[in-house]
Amino acid sequence: MLIEAIDDDFIAMPGGVVREGLYLAADTVIAPPEVMEMLRNLAFETRRSFAPSAWWIVHDGEIVGLCSVIRVSPEGDLHIGYGVAPRCQGRGFATKGVRQLLE
Repeated sequence: MLIEAIDDDFIAMPGGVVREGLYLAADTVIAPPEVMEMLRNLAFETRRSFAPSAWWIVHDGEIVGLCSVIRVSPEGDLHIGYGVAPRCQGRGFATKGVRQLLE
């Protein structure tokens, strides 16, 4: 399932804090703090032309990855990026997340 990633999420997640109803396993790192900051800035910029612009990939309440619009072309095409925590890779989470985003 995809859940919109908001600005506060990008700030809190490197410290292991996620919003109520979700959790992040102790050994799960979606991205290092400097990458989360870059993704936060990217989401902020992208929201100017497409919103929402970033979503957490969630499985059974656990945040396992992130999918976001990284660029909107002048023609209106969306370019996306995604990542899944290393311990969650190879389980189809990114495929399901991108499929849901396209729907």
